[in-house]
Order: sequence, then structure tokens, then C-alpha cells
Amino acid sequence: MLSLVTLLLLSCSVREEPVSTTGVSFRIQESIGLEMETKGEPYTALGGLPTDGSLSLGVVTYKYAASGTAESGKIQHHANVEATWNSRFNRWVPTHEISWPRTGGYLQFYAYAPYTTSISSGNGFNPVITYQVPADVSAQKGLLVSAPVEVPDNPAARGNSQDVALSFRHVLSGIRFTVGSGVKSVMLSGVYDKGRYDVDSGWGSFEQLSQTYTLTAAETATEILMMIPQTLPAGATVTITKSDNSTIVIPVGGHVLEQGKIIIWNVTADSPVSFSVSGSLPGDDFGLLAYTYNTSGADAASKTLYRGATRFTYNTSAGDWVSDSRISWPCEGHYIQFFAWSPYSAGTVTAASGSNPTLRYSSPASLGSQSGFVVARQERLDSPSLNEGLDAELSFEPTLAAIQFELDGAYTLRHIVLTGFYDSGTYDLQAGTWSDLAIQCSSYSITSTASVPMFPPQTLPAGATVTVNVEGMAPILIPVDGLVLEKGKIHTWYLNRL
Repeated sequence: MLSLVTLLLLSCSVREEPVSTTGVSFRIQESIGLEMETKGEPYTALGGLPTDGSLSLGVVTYKYAASGTAESGKIQHHANVEATWNSRFNRWVPTHEISWPRTGGYLQFYAYAPYTTSISSGNGFNPVITYQVPADVSAQKGLLVSAPVEVPDNPAARGNSQDVALSFRHVLSGIRFTVGSGVKSVMLSGVYDKGRYDVDSGWGSFEQLSQTYTLTAAETATEILMMIPQTLPAGATVTITKSDNSTIVIPVGGHVLEQGKIIIWNVTADSPVSFSVSGSLPGDDFGLLAYTYNTSGADAASKTLYRGATRFTYNTSAGDWVSDSRISWPCEGHYIQFFAWSPYSAGTVTAASGSNPTLRYSSPASLGSQSGFVVARQERLDSPSLNEGLDAELSFEPTLAAIQFELDGAYTLRHIVLTGFYDSGTYDLQAGTWSDLAIQCSSYSITSTASVPMFPPQTLPAGATVTVNVEGMAPILIPVDGLVLEKGKIHTWYLNRL
């Protein structure tokens, strides 16, 4: 296959001398862009058609009386004429003459490259190209199609020029692999290999020919797989062969190959997981565990514990979250799910294969020690490959409910005592739900409204009370049973009518 640079050479220059007085010649009107997606930023590579004899054009023409005539009213004038580069005249010239009818009306030109005999055209319908992806990657030279060009069949109306200016676009999709150490080759399989391209309506009539497309690690530096645009079907895979000849099979069904774009898939044999953290952490660390399984969204019974509770801290020098024991991607072509919580000391974690992980949490008896409890989870392919990168993204969210007191400025607070609140419970890290709520500490006392006590979300049980003690007044007991404390919310209680 031609590399991107080879495929997109600079546009040819234009000379104004005609090739003949009656025939048609062609020039490329503008550069051809192939858009490359790299880390989310589009990059456009510009170029033109190669003029070294390695490629020729196919041209189909139609004639009709009125500008804008519908497809059904067009009469084919020339069917699939090959045009090659003529270096003498600096033009693309048909191998047999495309003549002007000189009957008035209009001619419409369709062109494509490279030339093939696998094209249908005729009266009343637009050209349709039947395209099959070459099994040999080096033979995949892409498919370019020009926008239709309507030209008056009147020498004066077209300035006595025999030139038709063509503007081409890429109608295939490109896949570029970047490989890490330990990769011997990559193979794409299970995709649609054949289809029909209508120059007006686009792609359709896809077929799977069971072809495979393999690149060695060295070839990935220069070669691009040129595929039919498609949503990859179920069963499509990328197989990574490692240096020791063991393989990793990664399902890629559902990935979209967009027309005119190159996507970049990163593949690697073995790499440590790095973590990208968002959200507010109450401590300077977090705990993490991981499960692996075969199918996205698998239930707990199908999951295998891959890594037990591991503490991560932030290393300022490295600019990364690190642990004493590295976590590597399993690279088995399946799925992995990460569960994280902060602070690491928030509670006791229970994790085993075949069940959801849980954490038993208790609110610290001293409100000054309460820092919160946040969690995160992420599912993704278990290989740092394709377009997902090496990072596991952890977005932390709160799990507790908080209470903020506001006191009328006319009063001076001595203390507020909260009694009979559920302050411990079991949090399901998968389901995000609380259960087995209990009262561990009978009461909590605060001496400043700046203190914000936090508890598991709950409907406050019978007997729950708030006792307010301000200077110059006897303590006031307020029943609060039945009030709801919602997860992730701060509830403001106003104490201004004592």
C-alpha cells in the first residue's frame, strides 16, 4: 500500500494549451484532503493524484438538455473511459477521445481513481462502483471519487476551454496502528470487505469475504489499512501477536470507520495501568481493586477478581498516582472494571470473584476527623489499545449526605448534639447503594456551625433528635425522625426561632 505521503502527492501544475480542439482533458482543481484523528484533534494531510504512471482515472459522462436534470433523464455519453497522465500537456488525457456532442445542452462528468472495470453505468442512473478491499495490504491504494461536474456543451459558454476541472475526495477509511514494545504483528479480521459505492448516495450492499489484513510491527510505521467506511460488525477483531508468539484478541465490533478519515489504534503487549483522576478527593490517597470478565456489563457471578485492595498515593515528582505494586493490563482481549474509593481508610473492603465488592463504612466518632467518602468505577477493554490509551479514568463522586446548620445571629452557640442517626453501613461499590445501616456512636456534638457532619444517606430512624444549646437558654430538643438525608447533598437546617 502507498503510504499517506505517497498517496497524497502535491497537486499537478496547470498549463493552458489545449490537448485537442474537440476532445476533453482533465486537471485536478484542488488538493485532496484525508483527515486524520489523533488524540481527538483532526489533522488534514493535503495532496493530489500521483503523476508517475502508477494510477489512472475512470471517467463516465452523461448528456442532457437542461441544467439540473434529474438522474432518470440523463443519457450516458461515455462509459468508463480510462484517462492517464500526459506529462507533455500537463493534463489527464482519455485513452480514447471524449468528444463534445455539440448538440447544445450539458455534459456531466463523474471520475474516480484508480481505474477499474468493476463499475456499472447507463442511461438514467448514476455510476456505481463495486469495490473489494485487496487482501494484500500493499495493494490497498484507496478509492477517490470526484464531485460531479456539469459543463455547457457550448464552446463560448465554457470559454472555449477543453479542460474539465475535477475535485476528488477520499471515500474509504484508513486505520493506522501504533504499536508498543513486545508487539510482533497486528491483524484485522471480521470486517466488511466488499461494497457498492453509488457516486450520488454513497456506500451500501456490504459483504464479508473472511479476509484478514496483517501488518508487522515495522510495517505499522508506514502502512495504513484502507477499509470500506462502516460500523464494524459483531465478530470483528484485532489480533495482537506478541514477541513470544502468544496472541491477544480484542473485539472491535461497533467501532465506526468514517469516510475520508484515518483513525489511530494504539496496541501494546504489556503496559502498567496509569490513572487519570477527576473529582474532589477527601484524602491524599485512594484504594483500588479490579475485576476481569468476558462481556461488557457482565453480572457479578461472571467476574473474576484481578486485583485486591491496593492503596495509591500521588507522587509529585512523577506527576502520577503510584502504588507499591504495579497493576498491569491483563491484555486478554476481554474487559476490566476498576473500583476506587477515597480515603483508602474509609472502611473495610470485601472483594471476591463472583460477587460485587462492598465497603463497610463507619462515620468517625469525632466530627473533626470526618473527611468524606467518595467512589469511582470504570469499565473498559482490558488492553491499553485501540483509541482508549493507557489511562484508566476515575471520576470520583460523593456517597454520603451532609448537614449544614445555620443559627440566627442573635444567639451564641454552645453546642449541637445529634442523637440516634445511622452512622455506619455497607456500600456496594458496583450498585452504588447502601444497606445494613446501623447506629454505632449514640451521639455527635458540634460547637461551631462551620462543622458539617456527614452520614450514610438514610431516612432518619425513630428517636433521632437534634439538641440545640445556646447561651442564656435551656437546651432545646428537636425530633428529626422521618427526615430524609440524600446521597451527595448538603442539607441546610435553619435554627432561627429558638
